[in-house]
Amino acid sequence: QAAFARIFAARKALADLDACWPALSSAGREFCASHRRRDERDGFAALMRLQHLHFRCSALCRCIVAVLQRDGVEPLWRRLCERIEEPGDYDALRDAHRAFLLDLRDALRLDEEDVGAALEAVFRDAARLARLVDAYAAAADDLPASTLDALRRDFDAHAAELVGLPALAETALVGCLT
Repeated sequence: QAAFARIFAARKALADLDACWPALSSAGREFCASHRRRDERDGFAALMRLQHLHFRCSALCRCIVAVLQRDGVEPLWRRLCERIEEPGDYDALRDAHRAFLLDLRDALRLDEEDVGAALEAVFRDAARLARLVDAYAAAADDLPASTLDALRRDFDAHAAELVGLPALAETALVGCLT
């Protein structure tokens, strides 16, 4: 169950980031379309930093979702369907389902405490970023630089922690993160 909870959390984080992108993108276009005065360049720089962090966080969440789906759920689901299609009784069906869940846990290593904690930290960063975008996309010059810098530092640390986990050393997840 931890595997599915993490997969759903990854999809939610990505959906939240995707939902706030139109506002962030629109704010960038508005800045570029108008002839802004010199005193508004700080707002534009803040907006660009916000967009850059959004891009990096979205890319990481998208990668997590893709790897979990491609390397975990899809091949194991196919194997479960093959096992179910074989003639058998209820016990065989239950055993096939149990094997699917165990294989999923082992393939993705999502029930290991350190992996789960690192993923949850990245997903919390995504939620914080989505809230920042919602609050400041239209007025990026009001975004406190310290708030954005703190989120960027947290995200960098959490992403590095995720990549450095020994439990993930041999998985495709680390390959797409590095």
